[in-house]
Amino acid sequence: MRHVGREDVADDEWAAGLVDRGAPTGPAEMLLGVFRASRECGFADTASAPADVLGRPVVPLRALLAEVVGPGARVTPR
Repeated sequence: MRHVGREDVADDEWAAGLVDRGAPTGPAEMLLGVFRASRECGFADTASAPADVLGRPVVPLRALLAEVVGPGARVTPR
């Protein structure tokens, strides 16, 4: 099994780290907004719009991460 590490950092520190490594400020702040929305369950809506737009069922993020990380990997909320 492959271990994927995690480190807790403050939001502003995380975004500043991206900018320090060369990311433009705007996209770094936009990505931070995505993470904030995720923490607040902003993507928990079960509306059918994404599937309607894609023309296929959506793939749950948990399933995608388990596939990408590898067989037998556990993807669990903290």
